[in-house]
Amino acid sequence: MTKNIEDARNELEEEFAKFRKHVGEIEMAWRAVADANAESDVVGLLQHLEDVTKKVRTGGVIGSGANSHARALSDYIAAKGQSPSSAQK
Repeated sequence: MTKNIEDARNELEEEFAKFRKHVGEIEMAWRAVADANAESDVVGLLQHLEDVTKKVRTGGVIGSGANSHARALSDYIAAKGQSPSSAQK
């Protein structure tokens, strides 16, 4: 189902806002890695960073994460009448 451009843009903005909110989780995990010292469990810190990044990307068990943004972007591009590859240029 093709959405009108306004609805598609609103959905894209909503999904991007959700993504931006969760980027803070990645930033906090990264900060823990960046602040590590010789006595830190760097493997554990990196594993946590990887886990948080994956959760933001996939949405974890319940959500759909950044994948929802990808779908909203695709819908928006379709509503604008462009192919996804031409819109990335």
